[in-house]
Amino acid sequence: LSGSGKSTIAFTLEHALMQRGRLAYVLDGDNIRTGLNKNLGFSAADREENIRRIGEVA
Repeated sequence: LSGSGKSTIAFTLEHALMQRGRLAYVLDGDNIRTGLNKNLGFSAADREENIRRIGEVA
């Protein structure tokens, strides 16, 4: 779903929640892959590990 606006929607929602006094933080896939998961590729096992790590952070 590249280019479909997922991050735009997520950051808009994050902003709206914060304006209402709620804590929010977007775990954007592009940012996660260049930091926490920079050693992972796109094999089935790596994609599964990517999701597992994101779950741990969340």
